[in-house]
Amino acid sequence: MYKIPELEQKNIDFNLVYPDKQEIVREATGMFFGLQDIVNLCREETDNFTKSNVICEDIDKAIYDLTKKWIRESGEEIEEPESEPEEPENVVRIKKETADVEELLDIVQGKEKKRLQKELNDLKETLELITM
Repeated sequence: MYKIPELEQKNIDFNLVYPDKQEIVREATGMFFGLQDIVNLCREETDNFTKSNVICEDIDKAIYDLTKKWIRESGEEIEEPESEPEEPENVVRIKKETADVEELLDIVQGKEKKRLQKELNDLKETLELITM
């Protein structure tokens, strides 16, 4: 699912990926974070890249592509990670629904929380059945 961990296994230092451009962005936005900070944020949001998060999946792809381009331009090569077979659309949809319900569980209280917990259990059971 996520490709950033594969880059980390190759000891890629995201602070070294286009450092001049990262500095320009910091100065232009007044935000003092770089690619490594974004990687760390996604790691937290996805429980060490184990949970589905649509935004972090998009960020993961963008950082992977950017890092790959940087490596190519610097003359080094990394191996292309083995691509996982694409998941059926219904599996992707149920995973997204599951992630959405898990987020809602952190917010709601009372009867609504119980209802959402049951819905979450049903989604997980359905996902388990269709991925066997």
